[in-house]
Amino acid sequence: MRLIDALNSATERFATAGIDAPRDNAEQLLCAVRNCPRSDLFVHATQTLTDAELQQFQTYVTQRLTRKPLQYIVGRVSFYSVTLTVTPAVLIPRPETELLVEAVLQRLPSGTVRVADIGTGSGAIALAIADQRPDAEIFATDISETALTVARENAVQTGCKSRIHFVRGDLLSPFTPSFWQSFDAIVSNPPYVAKHERDQLAPEVIQYEPHQALFSGQCGTSHHQQLIDGGWRYLKPGGILALEMGHGQAPTLSRLANATGHYRSLTILPDYNGIDRIFIGKIREPD
Repeated sequence: MRLIDALNSATERFATAGIDAPRDNAEQLLCAVRNCPRSDLFVHATQTLTDAELQQFQTYVTQRLTRKPLQYIVGRVSFYSVTLTVTPAVLIPRPETELLVEAVLQRLPSGTVRVADIGTGSGAIALAIADQRPDAEIFATDISETALTVARENAVQTGCKSRIHFVRGDLLSPFTPSFWQSFDAIVSNPPYVAKHERDQLAPEVIQYEPHQALFSGQCGTSHHQQLIDGGWRYLKPGGILALEMGHGQAPTLSRLANATGHYRSLTILPDYNGIDRIFIGKIREPD
């Protein structure tokens, strides 16, 4: 079968199944099979696939038709400046989280810095920051040992292993009082889907991604509250708490932060669709 015919067939099947961006999905899967850039699919459109390539592509297509996420099928994803291994043990990094990384990088002071990535999952945030800031010492925590295994593998692949401390624990629990006022930034993409929003999630999300990384209580802000209420203790004066959040959660997080009395200023940043997505609280500095 020719490349173009395989692509057309897969695209039609994906479209019939209601999969978004059917052509893009087909092209990405075939690129993964051939380990080639997308341009090669057009340059060699009339080339015949080998039997092994066709069999692998058909396997990928069948998996995608079950709504298994493309990233889990090919086992990797590009995020900010790094390429990561992803498995069903970790949440798939999204473009919105790249905005969170960018916001933190813009606000970190010059010189040696210390950053905590809470709920690191694949290590996406920690590794992107480490890649851009070689002077950063990073602590990355996760409650899942399986997720930490993936994150450690990614740290080796990106050459950042020596600068990231991976620690198992729930949210801030790994940090003893010796860490008080020691971080320039605490960053997290915590679970933020409310229980009542479960039925609104795409099949790719609800059927395959780890629920522990998705859901956060009745309102979707339980994890945020714990980070806001406890995070200030571990931040240096002038340090920042940066959190990704769900639609409509900004007022709740702002109220929680103001109630602590420890955050001097609050910043809310939108995502690519204009939805409030990033919450940043800056710790008060001594007068």
